[in-house]
Amino acid sequence: TRTLRASLMRKLLALLGLLFALTPARAQEPPPEAVQAEFRALITRQIEALKTGNAAEAFAVASPAFRARYGTPERLLAGFQKDYAPIVKPRSFNFEDVGYASGKPVQKMFVVGPDGKAALAYFSMEKTPNGGWRIGALVVTPIEGRGI
Repeated sequence: TRTLRASLMRKLLALLGLLFALTPARAQEPPPEAVQAEFRALITRQIEALKTGNAAEAFAVASPAFRARYGTPERLLAGFQKDYAPIVKPRSFNFEDVGYASGKPVQKMFVVGPDGKAALAYFSMEKTPNGGWRIGALVVTPIEGRGI
C-alpha cells in the first residue's frame, strides 16, 4: 500500500503540475508611459526611415537578432518593401495598446497602407544590454473588409 500511495501521490503532483502549466498567467501590467513613449518613438523613427529609403536608420532601430535576419541595411529595406508594405509607406497609422507575447512587450498599431487597405502591426520590443529598447520582430496582419 505504501508503493501504491507513493504512485498516487506522484500522479497527483504530475496532474497539479500540468494544471498549473496550463493555467493562464495573470495579465501583465503595461510598461510605464515613458517606456511606451520610447516604443512609439522607435517605431515612428523606423517608419520615417523606411519612407525615405534610409536603410541605415531603419536598420539602426532593429535588435541584433532582427538585424541578423536580414544581414545588411539594404536587405532589410528590400525585405520590408516586399513583406511589410503598409509599414514602408503608410497613409496613416495609430498606436494602440501594448501587450505581451512570450514575456516581451508588443506595441500594437493600426495602419492603413499605400493601397488603402487596413492592417494591424505588432512590434515586439527587446531590451538592450544598455537598458534601451530596439524593435525585435514585426508581424503585420491584414484586416479584411477595412480600408479607406
